[in-house]
Amino acid sequence: MTPQTHTALSLAVDALAAQRLTRLMVEDVITEPLRDKWWSYFPAEERHGPGFVPTCPHCSGIYAAFAITATHAKPLRFLRPVVYALALASVPSLVADYARKPDGWG
Repeated sequence: MTPQTHTALSLAVDALAAQRLTRLMVEDVITEPLRDKWWSYFPAEERHGPGFVPTCPHCSGIYAAFAITATHAKPLRFLRPVVYALALASVPSLVADYARKPDGWG
């Protein structure tokens, strides 16, 4: 069994996918009902509890990165097309963020 090597391209794809998945979990309107359901079980007022995770991109980003990285494992490789779709969807999302800010990302 040979160890799997990751290229700069696969790392970039994974990073973009993790960024988009994080945004889905924390900000996007389409996932708002899921966040509301989550908060009905775990109140967001707890600063370090499970209810806080969907409010914090830093916290959610770690879970998103683990989930994206897990798709490299053989049993989960069937999910790689989802990772590619998330990575592709990340680009217009980032461009829109850049366009909304008067001074760009600076």
